[in-house]
Amino acid sequence: MAAYISTAKDLVREGAVAITSNCGFTLKFQSAMTEALPVPVSMSSLLLLPYLIATIKGRIGILTFDSRPLIADLLKLAGVRSNERVAVAGIENSETWRVMSEPENNCTVEQLTNDVLSAIAVMRKRYDDIEAILFECAGFPIAAQQVREQTNLPVFDAVANARLLMSGRSMAAPKSI
Repeated sequence: MAAYISTAKDLVREGAVAITSNCGFTLKFQSAMTEALPVPVSMSSLLLLPYLIATIKGRIGILTFDSRPLIADLLKLAGVRSNERVAVAGIENSETWRVMSEPENNCTVEQLTNDVLSAIAVMRKRYDDIEAILFECAGFPIAAQQVREQTNLPVFDAVANARLLMSGRSMAAPKSI
C-alpha cells in the first residue's frame, strides 16, 4: 500500500487530477488512497457494483481473472453488504489465465475473448437471472464489445470506471500535497 500511495503522490505532483488502477483487487487500498491523496481515487471497477445493483433488477455477473480471492470481504470494501444479487466467475485454469500468469504475456485477443465468453456461459448456466457483466480484470475490456454482442448484456469494466472518474473531473490543477 505504501508503494501505491507514494507513486500516486508522485503522479499528482506531476499533474494527475485523479488516480485509478488496472487491477480490481487493489480495491483493498481504496480507503487509504482516498485519505492520502487530494484528488479523486477509484482503485477498482468493483466500485461500480453498488451502482449496478441499484440500477439493474437482476443479478450482476462479476468476471474476474481468478475468482478464488474475490470473497465477500472484498465486495464489502466496495459497499456491497449482501452477495445475493452477485455471481462471480473467473478464468482461472483457462489458457488465458495460464499465459497471463507468465512473465511474458503473449495472450491473443481471440484467446482471451474465447475464455471470457466461456466463463460467462458457465456463470449464466448457473444463474439464469444475470442482467449485466462487470469485469474485475483490467485485461478484459478488449473483449467487452464482443461480449456485449454475444450475450446481449451490458458490460462494465475498468475503462467505464476510469471514464466515470474523469467525467466529473476538470483539468484544473489539484491541491498540492
